Amino acid sequence: MSKTIFASTITTVLVLGFVGAYGQAPDQPKGVLGILHAGQSVSVRETNGGFEVSTFENGVGILGQTVVDVGPDYLVVQDVIATTETRIPIYSIKAVISRKFVR
Repeated sequence: MSKTIFASTITTVLVLGFVGAYGQAPDQPKGVLGILHAGQSVSVRETNGGFEVSTFENGVGILGQTVVDVGPDYLVVQDVIATTETRIPIYSIKAVISRKFVR
């Protein structure tokens, strides 16, 4: 009898733990794209090794593109006049550069 109660208690705790952990999604992706967020002004430059994405922490507001979406393995940017939307896979991004605007 006590083994049955113990087993059912352990099963309940495990199920509740999995359900609780499943519902929690990170707000912002980790890794190289972790500093980017939707609505952020960025500059995207194509180089030999891939794309370089640059942003200013506290300065210039119009850099050429705006971040539309940041996923775990992609970045979506839109040009300033909102005519072109570009989806960049993570393997094509060479660097994400964060610069500080000195006043």
